[in-house]
Amino acid sequence: MSSKGSNLSFSNKGQREYQTIRRMSLDLKRTRGQWALDVSRIEPEQGVFNGELTASADKDLNDIKIKLFAEEFSLSPAVQKLMSGGGSLGSFQSKIELGFYKGKLDRLQGKLQGQNVEIENIKIPKFSMQLQNEGWDKFQVALQIPQQSVDSEIVEKSFLNPLADLIPREELNFELKNFKSVLVLKDFNTVKWKQLSFGFPQGNLSGAFEWNVDGELAGQLLLKNHQGAHRFLIEGGRDQPVLTQVRETPN
Repeated sequence: MSSKGSNLSFSNKGQREYQTIRRMSLDLKRTRGQWALDVSRIEPEQGVFNGELTASADKDLNDIKIKLFAEEFSLSPAVQKLMSGGGSLGSFQSKIELGFYKGKLDRLQGKLQGQNVEIENIKIPKFSMQLQNEGWDKFQVALQIPQQSVDSEIVEKSFLNPLADLIPREELNFELKNFKSVLVLKDFNTVKWKQLSFGFPQGNLSGAFEWNVDGELAGQLLLKNHQGAHRFLIEGGRDQPVLTQVRETPN
């Protein structure tokens, strides 16, 4: 079966864009009470999808399994600009398996890679994201970014401002290397960053923090540079975080 002219809606900060799908080829079957869907061709307008999407489900659609494989996937420039805050999402490769039971995500496994990403003046030439289950309602995401460039204004005008004078910059940007992060999501309400680290010229930053179902933050960061070690507490709320430097008490 072939479909033409369908649209996907994307919204961000009250604005909306549509991704037109020029053509989509799919095969939907029901055998012995089981549904099977195979989407072998998707042609997004001003975008690319080179891959395959398959899904299976029981007769009542309570137990749904989805597999997404893509050698290359990108959205239209207008959608990318909207979803990245004026930048670009670049292109992605993926091999991901998802499972839903009675409408709730209960399986997430696979890998997502991307390149040429620019979000809110953060430039990421490439990244790698590993996804896996840690239980019925708990998922772990391991993110690695070999190199990134962060606009200094983002740091100076955000809760990260206490770090601005401690990290060296190149002109108007902070050049960061070997960013690694492991976060755990429980029921998508509680988030724990078990590991957070990256390097910069003559130093590194590491730490861990989490927020609970009420959005309350708790954690700390440790920055080491030529001046020594600097410890910071992460407090406040998810929407209004506060970073406070801990002043060491002399012995």
